Amino acid sequence: MVVRGVTLYLLLGYLIKAGATSTCANNVCLRCNTTATGADPCELCNATQCISGFQVSISSNDSKLVEGDDLILTCVHNLPDVNHTFGWKMNGVTIQDQNESELHDKKVLSNKAGTYICFVESLCGNYQSLPYVVAVESFQVSISSNDFKLVEGDDLILTCVHNLPDVNHTFGWKMNGVTIQDQNESELHDKKVLSNKAGTYICFVESLCGNYQSLPHVVAVENNSLLLLVVCGVSALVLVLVMGLVMKFKLKRDNAKHRERMRQKATVEQRAAPFTPRES
Repeated sequence: MVVRGVTLYLLLGYLIKAGATSTCANNVCLRCNTTATGADPCELCNATQCISGFQVSISSNDSKLVEGDDLILTCVHNLPDVNHTFGWKMNGVTIQDQNESELHDKKVLSNKAGTYICFVESLCGNYQSLPYVVAVESFQVSISSNDFKLVEGDDLILTCVHNLPDVNHTFGWKMNGVTIQDQNESELHDKKVLSNKAGTYICFVESLCGNYQSLPHVVAVENNSLLLLVVCGVSALVLVLVMGLVMKFKLKRDNAKHRERMRQKATVEQRAAPFTPRES
């Protein structure tokens, strides 16, 4: 009787020890692989429960965002449904207070661009995703022009180009650092400009996403005064030369007519003179 009790006691202790140390304790965490080393030596490894390997990855609403968009990253995994602890890293630094499977940032700016990693801690081990690159394009404002070099009398057309979202915008223009009054449209249009419109122009946009302005845009307006002076001088010179040639031709023709009249007069006088016979 004593021997039987001791035997049962030893058997019970062995079973408890085996259960505590067996890799089959958490059978949901089995990574069965019968063709390679590293498989869990457990009889529960069969075709229906075989997992080749746990994986963690990141899915995104869009890998290339524009400032003002929402950033939504989801940590996708094939770990069994046991206790999980999620975490996120950006550029190698753990993001504080982000312990959900979804990372959601609203209306991100360009400083949210970088490399993200999701990691999962569970009873089956700790796993992390491959780095996931997120690009956030910053808002930009620029100026396009019909022509950066004008001549007096041309039209000046400047257009404020931006990639801000379609929300309420307020436009403005500056010339040489001074705000142009009553110019609050995306297009600046001046007709028949003079040289005083030459200078450096800046377009600025005020919106719910912030205030942005373009780089300086230089507009040159060629002054026609010197050109007009040259044209007038050449025209005057040509006019003087033409008038001189005309006067010379007229004087030459008048002299010829005068000589012809004098010759005709002399001929008439000779014919009209009385004939006086010579004495013998």
